[in-house]
Amino acid sequence: MSDEDNGSLPTAVEPIARVRKEIYIGPSIPSRGLQKFVVFEEIPDHLVVDEILSRLFVPVEDLSKARVALRREGSPEWTAYRAAVAAFLSKKVR
Repeated sequence: MSDEDNGSLPTAVEPIARVRKEIYIGPSIPSRGLQKFVVFEEIPDHLVVDEILSRLFVPVEDLSKARVALRREGSPEWTAYRAAVAAFLSKKVR
């Protein structure tokens, strides 16, 4: 019986590729298909290229820090959130 046939586990196991999940921390924007705190395994291309919305995706493991930053006036997260509200939820007709 060869080593391959003895039923033992291989000695070297390749690591499983992990998908980095990101969570959207911006305001819900129905016109863009976004709801606050939705988790994405892959962020859609049209959101990745958006200068404002792309700043509102954070790794899931950083959610607690990001929520604190959202409340801190002047932080990048706070600024991006307000920019998203102004750009996408403004009542003004463009």
